[in-house]
Amino acid sequence: MKGAPGTPNFPALTAPHIQLICPGCRRVHEHPAEERGGTATCPECGREFHAPESVPVVYMPWEDKGGLGWFRALSKTVGTSIIAPRAFFGRMPLSGGWFAPASYAGLMCTLSGVGASPWLLLLPEAQLPGFKLTLGTYPGLVLYLVLQTVAVLAFYAALVHLAVLLLKGSPAWMQTTFRVVAYASGCLLLALVPCVGPPLAGLWMLVLCAVGLREAHELTTGKAVLAALSPVLLLTMLLSGLFRAPTPR
Repeated sequence: MKGAPGTPNFPALTAPHIQLICPGCRRVHEHPAEERGGTATCPECGREFHAPESVPVVYMPWEDKGGLGWFRALSKTVGTSIIAPRAFFGRMPLSGGWFAPASYAGLMCTLSGVGASPWLLLLPEAQLPGFKLTLGTYPGLVLYLVLQTVAVLAFYAALVHLAVLLLKGSPAWMQTTFRVVAYASGCLLLALVPCVGPPLAGLWMLVLCAVGLREAHELTTGKAVLAALSPVLLLTMLLSGLFRAPTPR
């Protein structure tokens, strides 16, 4: 159940499950999907309670690599997140640990960095100032691009979560916001397309984050879009203030 209080901390889901809040201890736990409409037992306090039929099934292919296989789990996560983001984020577990989404985002950053950086070898005007790009310096450039992308994603997730807290007006889980941003990073593979790929990846990343925030935090569409755009708007305001022409006295 989305947006509920509690501090979820359970292992990654390995099959379709539901997330329920115990009415006794108010902890969030995973339960088999077949318990919908029946009786669930809280593993924390042992209390039995009714599991509503309307509770959505949650499932993340990337967190089921043991059942699907590594490549299938990767392809299903990337494909579904890009093509059907509403269904994808509607089934995304609100929690399940930090490692799985972090490893996915790291992999997407690595693949996009490795795949996109060769174009810098072919386009002299795209090379970094003060840095001579050769085959010898290419591995260092790839590492730089990967670390830069990871840092940007982490900073972006922190700013977005702050915006979610302000717009939602109630407690929200940082891990949920991080999972939205991390699992939206599959669109970074669009950066492999020459010329139009990088801006297209950035634009679609904003779209996926807006959809994910709306589904995961139960925000209105307008608030979700504003939260997803908040780091961009903040950066724009800072740059406009930094480069504003001085007023003549």
